[in-house]
Amino acid sequence: MILVLLSLIACGDPDPSFTVDEHGPTYHADVAPILRARCEGCHSAGQIAPFTLNSYDEVSILGAQIVDSVETRRMPPWLASDDCNTYEGSRWLAQEEIDTIREWVEAGKPEGDAASALPAFEPVEDVLANPTHSVAIAQPYAPDFEGSDDDYRCFVVDPQVATDGFVTGYQIIPSDPEIVHHMILYLPSSDSARIRPWRMTPLKRATATPATATPG
Repeated sequence: MILVLLSLIACGDPDPSFTVDEHGPTYHADVAPILRARCEGCHSAGQIAPFTLNSYDEVSILGAQIVDSVETRRMPPWLASDDCNTYEGSRWLAQEEIDTIREWVEAGKPEGDAASALPAFEPVEDVLANPTHSVAIAQPYAPDFEGSDDDYRCFVVDPQVATDGFVTGYQIIPSDPEIVHHMILYLPSSDSARIRPWRMTPLKRATATPATATPG
């Protein structure tokens, strides 16, 4: 029991003795809607994130860490800034949203009215509408985690497109989203004879394993 308590304290806020300001932002009214829109797509059961953020108890114990992650913009993982353009499906946090999360933690992380809690999170099947062309890797691939938490793999995929055109959208669909952390799609510019699949020296992060590309 002592080890469990020490683990919870180490993973939670450094100072658990907050004075709760009931007049500040509350979890159910102000913070949960932000997490639902920006975070729960990954931080839910069956998704890639290593822990869930679906309840007050789960979020409150990680309050300080969440503030640090959003203020430094390590999370959500979205590199395209909305300063100049807006993007459909953007995970970019507005400064007002970051301020709300910080102010909630500073107020002592009040829960608010549990009766107004959001319904349970249900993953949305985010599929590109009306794709005109689909391609896949030549052979199914099973990640190799022996000796590492990661398996970084480069796949060469023939787009099977004979004429020039414009890509207005694309989507990469992994067969197992629980083990796929991120994927990068690019057009090689080197001699096609030298292009071949390869494996990068694994790092201690998550796995990148593309399965299907669907341009539209």
